[in-house]
Amino acid sequence: MTKSINCKGHLIDLSTPKVMGILNVTPDSFYDGGTLKNDKDILGKVEKMLNEGATFIDVGAYSSRPNADHINEDEELKRIIPVIDLILKKFPKILISVDTFRSKIAKQCIESGERYNQILAWLRTEYPDRSGETWTNKFHGIRKSLQETMEDFLTKRLKELEL
Repeated sequence: MTKSINCKGHLIDLSTPKVMGILNVTPDSFYDGGTLKNDKDILGKVEKMLNEGATFIDVGAYSSRPNADHINEDEELKRIIPVIDLILKKFPKILISVDTFRSKIAKQCIESGERYNQILAWLRTEYPDRSGETWTNKFHGIRKSLQETMEDFLTKRLKELEL
């Protein structure tokens, strides 16, 4: 049986591994230290990940770094929506996932993507169903899952998805 996910009518075959590029648009990211300072940096990073084989680009605007400052929803939206709009203008066929634990952020990002008739792909149901789309929330709670190793986290999720 072939494993796939439906991203608004486009089947993504999951019988072979897919690469998800990570784009942190936080000023204090533990991964890249907030090095994405302008549109050129952001688009360059996305293009590099796509050229290196990324199927999905995961955009996050809330720092999950230990001891990071909490930001409100308005600040997260202010960081993420312009980046999604920018990416979709440059790469109209791109598959984007959104790294957030807030349903309001996920909903606003989907609506942003719909302005371009774009696919925003999520991998696990967490939020209320929305027109047959599948949603994800990679981290349950703000930092709870970050205490797990990534391998444990992915193993647990794959078992839940029966992949």
